Amino acid sequence: MNIFDWMNWKKFIIILNLTIAWVLCYHFPFCQNQPLASNCLLCHEKVYYRGMSSFYIHAPFDEKKCGKCHLEEEITEGESDTYQNKIPKPVVLRQPDYLTEHTILLKRLNLQATYDINVNFKDQSGNTARKEFRGIVPEKVQHVKKDDKMPPKIYQIKAWPSVQRVFLETLITWETDEPSTSCVEYGLSDRYDQISEEDDTLMKNHKACIYKLKKQKGYHFRVKSRDIFGNEAISDDYTFNTSKISSVSDSGQTDADNMNDGSLAIEKASTFLVNSDLWLFLETNEPSRVIIKYKKVKEPVKAEKPQILSVTDDKKRCAGLSAGKDLTIDACYQCHPPKVLGVSHPVGVPAKKTTIIPDDLPTLKGGIITCVTCHDSHGSNFKYFTRKKVTEDICTTCHKGYGT
Repeated sequence: MNIFDWMNWKKFIIILNLTIAWVLCYHFPFCQNQPLASNCLLCHEKVYYRGMSSFYIHAPFDEKKCGKCHLEEEITEGESDTYQNKIPKPVVLRQPDYLTEHTILLKRLNLQATYDINVNFKDQSGNTARKEFRGIVPEKVQHVKKDDKMPPKIYQIKAWPSVQRVFLETLITWETDEPSTSCVEYGLSDRYDQISEEDDTLMKNHKACIYKLKKQKGYHFRVKSRDIFGNEAISDDYTFNTSKISSVSDSGQTDADNMNDGSLAIEKASTFLVNSDLWLFLETNEPSRVIIKYKKVKEPVKAEKPQILSVTDDKKRCAGLSAGKDLTIDACYQCHPPKVLGVSHPVGVPAKKTTIIPDDLPTLKGGIITCVTCHDSHGSNFKYFTRKKVTEDICTTCHKGYGT
């Protein structure tokens, strides 16, 4: 073969490779808007694992509904099993609050399949403990909880002294006789024109911090808690006053009482069913946070194969990928409309000249602030998916001098 023949063969190989690449691109996501829920990992595997490693995980991301935020029209017909094929790793759930009792739902289980469940506990002193469940078939779990139609009983309600941080804030604490959610309604009258975001962590010892209070004012408040069945309890009206501002050490908001100098021991670990959903109840002798990993180890005898959308169906349903304001503000407002957000930082506006936004807090072109400037859209190690601690880092990073 002479040099001219070799050059022709080289060109042919290059053209062939480019053709193959073009064909693959035509069928992959983003080129023809393939269902994101099926193919995100083909290009964004690192993004997925980074998000799933967070203590708090955004629900659409956790449920692999990428299109809910990234597509102008979400795909709702069927769901591909690409994730199951591409991700052999177990599902991970995290409960970052330090509690002595944890009541946790295991999501999206096949009732007839067999699962292995590993639970890792860690207290604030670094002590650890581990519990394993092997060969759990949800439909065969004997302990089934039935709705007694009774709401939780609320007691020991307390409003702690107000504290000046970035905002003037007050901590509200209370207890219930059964694990339930936490929420506070409050305002300058018993009409309660404001409400805190509900914490859906099921617990008996509750706390909720209410922000952006006015100085020298009397406030009314009442607490609300819902049990595992949705039965809701609402307390009587209580009051507190912001005329006196206390130091942080007097506010009851430190974790010093949770510190443990001894060993961590598991008091109880069991499974139970509620409306065909599998739950875990975990109890330790000291407050701890937990990481739960569960994995399907055996398919049921007759497992139905999930429906997969075709490229043609996808073209009909998906108008394209969202970007800019559509992705970083409008997509957030779909689930978190401004009227229910309560205290919220202005978005869709450029930063003031006196405000310095660091590079690790993303903005749109021109320094436009969006929801994702402060909140990570996939997951975070901080509550409300903030990129840094709210009261210590984010606000004071951009607004020098606040909280001092």
